Amino acid sequence: MSKSLLPSEKIETIIFKLLSTHPKYINLLLEYVKKEWFESKKVGEILHYIRLYYVKYYKLPSEKTLDLIIDKLYATNEADMNEVKALKERAKEIDANEFDLEFLDGEIITYLKSTAYYNTVMSNIEDIEQKHNCTSCCEELTKISSMTLEYDLGLDYIVDIDGLLERLANPANRLSTGFDSIDEVTNGGLLRDGKCLAIIQAATHVGKSLVLTNLATNFIQQDLFVLIITLEMSEDVYGQRISANLTNCGVNLLGLEKERSMVKYDVENIRKNCPNSKLLIKEFAPQSLSCNNLKVFIDKATMTYNRKPDVILIDYLTLMIPNGKEFAIALKSINMLLKN
Repeated sequence: MSKSLLPSEKIETIIFKLLSTHPKYINLLLEYVKKEWFESKKVGEILHYIRLYYVKYYKLPSEKTLDLIIDKLYATNEADMNEVKALKERAKEIDANEFDLEFLDGEIITYLKSTAYYNTVMSNIEDIEQKHNCTSCCEELTKISSMTLEYDLGLDYIVDIDGLLERLANPANRLSTGFDSIDEVTNGGLLRDGKCLAIIQAATHVGKSLVLTNLATNFIQQDLFVLIITLEMSEDVYGQRISANLTNCGVNLLGLEKERSMVKYDVENIRKNCPNSKLLIKEFAPQSLSCNNLKVFIDKATMTYNRKPDVILIDYLTLMIPNGKEFAIALKSINMLLKN
């Protein structure tokens, strides 16, 4: 984790000034910042009480109100009061406008993340070393990694209605499945962006994997990165079915020279006409893959190819490791995790 380019005293003073006076930083104060993160205990303590004030009154304290809070906290301790007065003087002397805004925001996030990571690990070191339990630490670190000044308030429906309707009507926001009947009932296909989990349900041996094979074949011909996760068939069998789909040849004929040449010809056409297309087929043993394992694999694939998969096909969901004992609850859990 990189460190802030500014000295710790200066960046902490800037953080104190901005978080105590500027509404832009409210989300940072409410959702993330802890008083233990600061080298200056007074910065952490005062920000803590400003947060409590905001939670109670839904606004930042005025300068006079903040003075009253400080007087109440430190009136009986002259050394603490002098330290706070020195902090306030340093804050007054700082002009945040002298810095580029993007640079300053980046420095604030960088500093907070750096100190937060250190304090989180150190505060959980006993659980990690003695109890071999890092769950709490990992959860806190995950939250810290998501720290940002951006705060999405969602869709302002009345204000943004024109944009919404334009996005809904834009065919570019949909991925055609290649099946006219499915595209018709899904308003043009699957959502290209956002959360979209489509489940194909059918009895055993009626063609669920066959449908997924067809979908994969159709998607790679749309210049897409397709990832197939198979927990039943081998990678080569899936590749064999994709090849048969591309050439309209029987799967048992692919060993013949003519059919092999057809497959190579069709794959070469995809390379030329869909240069961004990619098909990755990965096999896992049944009941060996959890949603967390899948996320790790997707992250590795994303780093390797410098792009995220556009479509992920899983064959099939009930062969993944559930998080709960009850099947229905476990299935719901897997569905939600995959959707996210």
